[in-house]
Amino acid sequence: MDLPYAKTVQEVLRRLNAYAESEVSQEIAESDEMHAAGDPAHYFAVGQSAINAIAQGMLLSGMTDPRTVLDMACGHGRVLRHMRVFFPDARLVACDILRSGVDHCTETFGVEGVYASEDFAEVRFGCSFDVVWCGSLLTHLPEKRFGDCLTLLIDSLSNGGVLVATTVGRFAIWVQENLGMYMSDERFAPAERGFSESGFGFAKYPGADDFGIALSSPSSTLGMIAKRPNVRILGYQERGWDDQQDVFILARSSIDTAPGTAPYPSSLTARDATG
Repeated sequence: MDLPYAKTVQEVLRRLNAYAESEVSQEIAESDEMHAAGDPAHYFAVGQSAINAIAQGMLLSGMTDPRTVLDMACGHGRVLRHMRVFFPDARLVACDILRSGVDHCTETFGVEGVYASEDFAEVRFGCSFDVVWCGSLLTHLPEKRFGDCLTLLIDSLSNGGVLVATTVGRFAIWVQENLGMYMSDERFAPAERGFSESGFGFAKYPGADDFGIALSSPSSTLGMIAKRPNVRILGYQERGWDDQQDVFILARSSIDTAPGTAPYPSSLTARDATG
């Protein structure tokens, strides 16, 4: 019996085992804001959590041998250092508006670098990607820029490529109410109000116009994706990254293709599919 999914599981498990047995770079840039708290255990655990999410994306999409991989909003490589080990033979690209972060990643991890732009329509990668990871970028964008970024991420995928990205939703409200870690309650209020009314809310950081905290419910995020005919929604997990941010997974593949053209064969006939 031919079981394509079993082969996918075996290949992803092989990668995970090889990753677990390998060394991840311990070199951290002095200017890495993600390490500012000085908690290396958590810093590296966040990267491991991202690999878990990416592995889930590979399982759901059937993408077992990606040749091109993008870390969008790479920072100084908190996740990228893990991706370098998990995808040892792939062409890796690091992208961020923070140029010092991109430079650190190219010099330290041997990857290619692309400087991002405030205007997502101006970003050019020069290739499409089989796997795209985007952690903690959509979480900071107002609704229009959220949509523009989502368009860029989807358009950057190869046919059959998988996007694994993060948002924040209702758990962020609990975090604000109990830990107050995002901003003052007064400043946070517009995000919570918008989230309650429409499923999407945004609050600006002090001194910023289009960067802050973006709350997006599953229905809001998936609703934006569902408007695009060239993708398939594969999964959504609340608090799937670092037990804080939500994770959604989609693949670049038209929703209108006939049964059996997905990564796993279908038993549907044309008559079954049309009723």
